Amino acid sequence: MKRGEFAVPAAAPGTQPDLTGLSCRFEEIPSVRGLILSVLVVPARGADPLAFRKLIEDVIALVERSPDAGRPVPPGGPPLRWPPAGADFEARAARGGSLLKRRAAVLTFTLFAYLIMRFGISVGGFVPKNLCAAGGGEFRLPQI
Repeated sequence: MKRGEFAVPAAAPGTQPDLTGLSCRFEEIPSVRGLILSVLVVPARGADPLAFRKLIEDVIALVERSPDAGRPVPPGGPPLRWPPAGADFEARAARGGSLLKRRAAVLTFTLFAYLIMRFGISVGGFVPKNLCAAGGGEFRLPQI
């Protein structure tokens, strides 16, 4: 999505997203300087595309000059622990079977994922050490 290769059509007003299968097993990343801020910038209707691009380039230049170039993720990637903090939420959101079975399934799968990530075990084409490069992909200039 960051490279603009996939487009998601806008939903009708009031539509709720389908979050089926959405899960994040990384732990919360603590702030080093007090705040982690994500900014989404969209040009106003009728705005000059070149002026907007210049504004975005100026903001990125400011961020790049800041400590760690505005990258909140530590160089080694986000913290990873087992069991993950959200395991119970994930089990409650899952479908099928009793809550006990869903908890067992979540804990089993997250242990498997934890061991792969913790020990850098390659599975198929997945290479954990390449997953968490801290930097490079945070910014995407709009195509004009």
